[in-house]
Amino acid sequence: MNDSVNNGPRVECITVEGLFGLYDHIIHLNKVEHITVVHGPNGVGKTVLFKLTHALLTGRVLDLLKYPFQRFEVALTDGTRLEVMQDKQNAQAKTLREFKGDKRVGKAMPLRFKEVEHWAQQLEIYTPIREMSTGKWFDPEYEDTLNEWGVIDRYGQAFPEVGNTVLPRLPRGDKPPFSYLIAAQRLIHLVKPPLGDGFSGRMMRNNRSERDATALDTVLIYSRELRGRVDAKLAEYGRRSQELDQSFPQRLLQGRVESLAEGEIRTRMGSINARQERLQQLGLMAEAPQTHGAEGVLDESKRPVMTVYLSDMAQKLDVLEDLARKVEVLLTQVNAQFVNKKLVLDDRHELAVHTSQGERLPVSVLSSGEQHQIVLMYDLLFHVKPNTLVMIDEPELSLHMDWQERFIGNLQQIIAVTDFDVLLATHSPYIVNGHNDLLVALSAEPVATSMKQMN
Repeated sequence: MNDSVNNGPRVECITVEGLFGLYDHIIHLNKVEHITVVHGPNGVGKTVLFKLTHALLTGRVLDLLKYPFQRFEVALTDGTRLEVMQDKQNAQAKTLREFKGDKRVGKAMPLRFKEVEHWAQQLEIYTPIREMSTGKWFDPEYEDTLNEWGVIDRYGQAFPEVGNTVLPRLPRGDKPPFSYLIAAQRLIHLVKPPLGDGFSGRMMRNNRSERDATALDTVLIYSRELRGRVDAKLAEYGRRSQELDQSFPQRLLQGRVESLAEGEIRTRMGSINARQERLQQLGLMAEAPQTHGAEGVLDESKRPVMTVYLSDMAQKLDVLEDLARKVEVLLTQVNAQFVNKKLVLDDRHELAVHTSQGERLPVSVLSSGEQHQIVLMYDLLFHVKPNTLVMIDEPELSLHMDWQERFIGNLQQIIAVTDFDVLLATHSPYIVNGHNDLLVALSAEPVATSMKQMN
């Protein structure tokens, strides 16, 4: 795995002081295993810590006003610190500062609850919502009632600018680390289906704040998305093959080829055959491995040809390697947990299921738990960028005990392919499953009580 020096900064430490006026917590992330497991009683703020971290890393800084705390900080491996402090004179106001070491970078960003109210009122002008009473809006598109936060969550991203004001955001852009939150009760990160032709459909079709989808919708969407990924890579493979094939005679006739020894040629032929067989077994390549036409004795005149040929074949297959590794991890992990079923790529390069009785089934007939597993693993393998902090809240809620015991091992395999960090919160000893070195405890003892005892 590449380290943070090559890929940019990672989250190193998360600190909160005075959470709910009660708790101080500090989480040092495991930089060796890239998995940190927090545990503690209900109510100590595990979920809120995840939400605060996600809000800060994604730039949704108004969300930092939702929860009461005195100080919150995310420290990165490059010495950057993002700090949010509650104003001493106004409990509904906070200030965001960025530091490099002990030196402040840029201007402080004030955050005021009145901005939330102002934004909700401004969005009423441009959206179907109507204010019913102070702090309450009715949305006829969804037939539900929203508070200020609900209005901004639903429509704020569709209207990042209203009038002369701009939704406050921390300008981190595409700078790592990134954040990916998988919340409890919604273990999977759902892709929402597009709305219709109403107002919300027109204004929000390109935004990810639409109606919730079901796991069924998501597993089918991901299956078709995978087909697009495979087809695109196969097209790239075809283009690379054509380039190399067209230049093959010229490169061979230039006479600059250092011929491999016969033993090395046969070793590389075996490696190429094995890679082709693997791609065929994964469903990424239809044709069987080629015989190369060099089974007999390779005299000195044939070795330059085979040397260039094998080099070209390796370059062609390299185009598919990253996709193959991810597909392999997906199918291997899912099939290790399925009973009497096998997940495969069909001839259309979509996900399908083969039963032990020889039946072929669409993934939509799987149980919700099985679909959740596919979607979660697909999400982590294909949607999470390197250097992302993935936060998973109570993964055990949708997993059988046997699947819980495999969970951290599965994460380790995925991390080896995709290179991100995981911070998860759990109450389950089956999830921990002996990985006690990954644990960070969040105390339920109020800070005030601790101070009294010290005095």
